[in-house]
Amino acid sequence: MAGLILKNINKTYPGGHQVIGDLDLTVEDGEFLVLAGPEGCGKSILLRMIAGFEEPTYGSVMIGGEDVTGTDPRGRNLAMLFRNSVLYPAMSVAENLSLSLRMARTAPGEAETRLRDIAERLDLTDLLGKMPAELTQEETVRALLGRALVRRPGLLLVDSPQAGFGEAIQSRLDTLGVTVIYAAGAGEVPTGIGSRLILMNDGIVCQDGSPQEVYDHPASLFAVRFFGNPPVNLVPGTVFGEENRVGLELSRNRLMLPDDKGRILAQSGYFGKEVLLAVRPEDIRPATGKEKENVIEGTLQGMELYGNRPLLHFSVGDLPCSAFADGMPSCGIGGKFRLAVDTAKAHIFDPETEIAIAN
Repeated sequence: MAGLILKNINKTYPGGHQVIGDLDLTVEDGEFLVLAGPEGCGKSILLRMIAGFEEPTYGSVMIGGEDVTGTDPRGRNLAMLFRNSVLYPAMSVAENLSLSLRMARTAPGEAETRLRDIAERLDLTDLLGKMPAELTQEETVRALLGRALVRRPGLLLVDSPQAGFGEAIQSRLDTLGVTVIYAAGAGEVPTGIGSRLILMNDGIVCQDGSPQEVYDHPASLFAVRFFGNPPVNLVPGTVFGEENRVGLELSRNRLMLPDDKGRILAQSGYFGKEVLLAVRPEDIRPATGKEKENVIEGTLQGMELYGNRPLLHFSVGDLPCSAFADGMPSCGIGGKFRLAVDTAKAHIFDPETEIAIAN
């Protein structure tokens, strides 16, 4: 049974400002779904409508096979963690976890069983007597999660309360048996958590797939830019054909495309037309001199450490680009050097529609 079904959900405020546009979504029982997108894309409002704190303009919300669209939040069998969720500072961890059970008038024996069970699952047993001020950030994350789950809800909604929360939930998911919908923070690139990712912008779904699939095969310029960290390189190029192969000409450089990408461009009528080439910095490297093709010339602008890896900044024509390298090229700042491009991992977009042609 699906844990959650949204049918034609719309949220439009007075004055015509549409926040969520006619969205359909099915989340399977036990699934870990990540909502991602920039600030204002609608993911937080969507969570609030699922929770019952916001009424949809129209559409229906079904949880566990039951239509709960007009149901009070307390009747939806879910828990929600907000961005500003904190533990009550004057209560111990045990008191924080058991508060909702006391409010629900759970029988003392049952409440104690649930408290001990969730504490064991989240490695909180040794922390039950501590006060929130004594906890590390990671321990606080687990305690907040325990407080949300001690009531045994069927659905957990998380509005990115703090860094590391998604990983903490993911690592416990197999033992928790709960459906999770996690709204990632605006600056968070959630490729390492969740079994499924929905990328949103302006209240609509831009792409739906596994995190790795969305990263490897972005369907739009918006998608490839969203997962650009460091930013993806975007260079305009003109499509040409040569000896039964297809390539791109860009600022006096030529790149030959793999047969599958070239075939799509040829069949779609792009010969002689301009497209946008997107290549991530990890898919460009200084040339060794052994490459037979797909080498471009760049002008070195500088280098910085990105994490623990050197990131080269260079220009192709007038366009700024970047690539990871093992060190500084010998040409020096302002000098010319050659770089090899992995065109098998490149993405090609229509500059007018901004939709992927070959990715």
